[in-house]
Amino acid sequence: MSSHPAQGEFVKVGPMGYGLSTFYIGYCVQVRKKAGLHGSHQVFLRHPDGSTVCHENQGFFSLSDEQVLMAKSIFDTPSEEEDYARGYRCSQGIHRIGFVIEPEPANNN
Repeated sequence: MSSHPAQGEFVKVGPMGYGLSTFYIGYCVQVRKKAGLHGSHQVFLRHPDGSTVCHENQGFFSLSDEQVLMAKSIFDTPSEEEDYARGYRCSQGIHRIGFVIEPEPANNN
């Protein structure tokens, strides 16, 4: 895996210590480079219930082909039907379209 999951790639999220176990599996819909806390990437995952959650400062583990088949069976929105063109909005309300979003240049005014 590169520094982030590929578009549509199913992954298991590294240890979070909280939440429902269904939020440990998701497929990647967007990456915002260096937009997270401490300059980490923000990785947006679609979870089984259809929600999109922004993960940052976490590791991700690729799933085997067999695990991907099992994971697909519990998703409301299949990865093949994801409408990536509409973009995604983070909790701060910032909407971006595209898969890999590069950092915005610093404003040195």
